Amino acid sequence: MTEENIYAPPKASLELEADLPISQVFYVVSKRKFCTLYIATHGLYQVYWYYKNWVQYKKATNADIWPIARAIFPVFFTHSLFALVERRILLKEKSSAWKPSLHATIMVILMIVSYPIDRITDQNAYSIVLMLAAAISLFMGFFIAQEKINLACGDPKGEGNDAFTPANYIWMLLGVLYWINVAYTIFHYYRNTQKTVIF
Repeated sequence: MTEENIYAPPKASLELEADLPISQVFYVVSKRKFCTLYIATHGLYQVYWYYKNWVQYKKATNADIWPIARAIFPVFFTHSLFALVERRILLKEKSSAWKPSLHATIMVILMIVSYPIDRITDQNAYSIVLMLAAAISLFMGFFIAQEKINLACGDPKGEGNDAFTPANYIWMLLGVLYWINVAYTIFHYYRNTQKTVIF
């Protein structure tokens, strides 16, 4: 019995994919909306992002996959998702300069590295810089991936999903409250640090 390669894209007919409406294969979202939701939710939007992409793909191709698991454990499925996006781009554009495997590898490394960094209890200037660097790098990785997904779905600007929904506003509100808490924590830390400095 052969073991399934979890990094490989789900099996689906290329002919079936070629006949699908281009807007229905992956999760299209505009750059404006993507940036707002990702930043406002402190990156938690990525879980929903993975889930929606796999749900869209499953609906479009009838692939035997479990979107929830792929959203919860993205490090195991980012390569396969990006490979599917690239395959879709090549079906429509015939050529692509994107390197999905390298892109996925970098993002997986960043996700693995950022997890322990984000949980460093001894907050200091160095750990904060590391957290910001990892967060910004991950954001750029997802942003580029979204551009490729929009292209693969024939909607480069993401105009098909540019409006904010009531649920979006609720998540943004929760995200803003979280950012306020982060800002207060940093301010409180530096204020206490200054008090302990002896001149």
